[in-house]
Amino acid sequence: MAEHLSLEMTARTDGNSQEAVLARDADNLEHLVQAREYEMQGFTATKKWANSCEGNLVSKAAKELADELQRTTANQ
Repeated sequence: MAEHLSLEMTARTDGNSQEAVLARDADNLEHLVQAREYEMQGFTATKKWANSCEGNLVSKAAKELADELQRTTANQ
C-alpha cells in the first residue's frame, strides 16, 4: 500500500502526469483571462504576457478555451 501511494505521489508531482499538465493549463488559462481583462480595460502591455500563457498550454481543451477567450469581447 505504501509503495502504491509513493508511486502515485511521484506521478502527480513529477510534472508529467495528466493532473500536473491540467493544473498548469488551468493556471495559464487564469493568467490569460487576467491579461484579457486588463486589455479590455485599456492596458496595452499585456499582449506578450497573454501570448506566453497561450503558448504554454498543452491540452486540446485548454487551447480551445484560449481561442474562444481571444474571440470574446467586453460585451459578452
